[in-house]
Amino acid sequence: MKKKGKINETKVYVAVLVIIFVAAIIISVARLGKDDARQTPEPTTAPTADVNTPDDDPANTTPEPEASPEPTPTPTPRPTLAPTPQPTPTPQPTPTPTPPPASDLGTGSFSSATGVGLDLVVDWAAGAAAEGSSSVTFVISLNSYSLYTDALPGALTLTVGSETYNFDTPSVAYDGHTQINTPFATKTVTVPAGDVSVKAEWYYRGSYSGAYLESITATGTVNAG
Repeated sequence: MKKKGKINETKVYVAVLVIIFVAAIIISVARLGKDDARQTPEPTTAPTADVNTPDDDPANTTPEPEASPEPTPTPTPRPTLAPTPQPTPTPQPTPTPTPPPASDLGTGSFSSATGVGLDLVVDWAAGAAAEGSSSVTFVISLNSYSLYTDALPGALTLTVGSETYNFDTPSVAYDGHTQINTPFATKTVTVPAGDVSVKAEWYYRGSYSGAYLESITATGTVNAG
């Protein structure tokens, strides 16, 4: 009986040792696994090799076209300003006295009397003509000071006896303080011998020295021989 009990104790003892041994092995394996996990190096990324593609190869690269140089702008020359021509002042007319007509029978003169310095003047000269008649030349002119007037068609009439003659009058542009004489018209007519009434009238229709003048009239008598 005592021998059998020893055997059982020995088995129990061996079993405990086996269990302890197995447990030790398991614990050791577990620890090694953890250490291996801790010490396992992270995978190293292999460097990417540079691969030259045909487009990257300098020998196969098409050269970029050179940029054309920007044209240099040519400066536009500034126009030369021509000097503004100054108007030439209108020369003042030189007073020219009306020459008296040629005569062998007599001469004379008469004029208007406006009282404002603007008057019509009639100079005449008579000469011999056919028996019982005379030739009379009339020179009609205008005395004035400063005066501006346009040319007036048909504005002057000369009546000798029963005959009337019409004339255009020229423009006058005078700015001065000296009296001038402007020729208007010349006319030669044949009249019966003796005295002849004459009238010259200029249709001015304007103001002069503050006075309105519809017309200026000079009347007189010519002794025609």
